[in-house]
Amino acid sequence: MDHSSKYGTPGNRSGFLFHELLRQEMPGGEGRKSFKKGEQVFVEGNHANGLFCILSGKVKICRTGDGGKEQIVRLAGSRDVIGYRALLAGETYRATAIALEDTVVGFVPKKIFYDILQSSPEISMGMMKLLSQDLDQSESKRVDIVTKTVRERLAEVLLLLNETYGTLEDGKTLNINISRDDLAGMVGAATEVLIRQLAKFKEEGLVETKGRRIGVLNAEALLKISTLHD
Repeated sequence: MDHSSKYGTPGNRSGFLFHELLRQEMPGGEGRKSFKKGEQVFVEGNHANGLFCILSGKVKICRTGDGGKEQIVRLAGSRDVIGYRALLAGETYRATAIALEDTVVGFVPKKIFYDILQSSPEISMGMMKLLSQDLDQSESKRVDIVTKTVRERLAEVLLLLNETYGTLEDGKTLNINISRDDLAGMVGAATEVLIRQLAKFKEEGLVETKGRRIGVLNAEALLKISTLHD
């Protein structure tokens, strides 16, 4: 099962291309922008005016759902590209990007980006692949919400976080400080339901928790749980 197909992972080939693009087109770091934890990289409803590529740090992409509740639609990390759909469509952002930790983002203005698209077949093809992956991810997440239980979705998300961001030096604690609200937003569940299911995983010896930190103790068991309805 490919967990990266659901929420995206850092270090993809297209991200590498844009990372190199930033280095070539914005020498000296003038295209870099720094964001503190909790700051917005771009905001839902605003017009897209350039391309963002994460150079370091972590970002969540979220939108406002029913009742004003935040729903996380994607996690992004180093070399991931964000904000490109609105840029290509000439539309406003349909989601907000928020730094999960201190983050540095490369930025290519809209005009420069379009000039490069016209002159670089490789970059254009990378863009097409990203858009295709987006469609696959959206469809996979819709199917999961309908067919999988909260237990199965939580197991999948924990494995995704492990794959995406890795662990600390202890080899088990996820290298991301994520709130229970954010985790619930990824799973597609109410926070209180998420907390109860996480407590069950802890009782079963699958995970351990310390504040916002979560440690994966039995990835194999979580994988079996996450694939019950695949």
